[in-house]
Amino acid sequence: MTLRELSKAPDDVIHSIDDTAVKELIVDLGLSEKFREHPKGTKPTFDTALIEDQKTHFILLVRNSGHENPKDNGYLAVCLPKSKTSGAEFAAFVADFVKPSAGRILGIEELPGDSKSSN
Repeated sequence: MTLRELSKAPDDVIHSIDDTAVKELIVDLGLSEKFREHPKGTKPTFDTALIEDQKTHFILLVRNSGHENPKDNGYLAVCLPKSKTSGAEFAAFVADFVKPSAGRILGIEELPGDSKSSN
């Protein structure tokens, strides 16, 4: 997933849990240092970045790392189109995602609008 690919789909909700695709987007956004790999044995960490200044999409990036089981570690990107999402709606989505009031994290199927996966 790249910024170029996002620009070709300005009205689409796009998400990915593919580590390679999300890392590609992280590099494209110049955020490699923020998401550098943690040393093995590090306690579990939940890193996020919110990108609001990208031309076509609001972007939420997430990395879950430091878990003993590799399946519990990984990346997520959710890209909401600015053409269909206000800044307030993005902020509300992030608040629900990061600190869910219902006691759970939103599932991909609950993303607003018509969602496309880049997986």
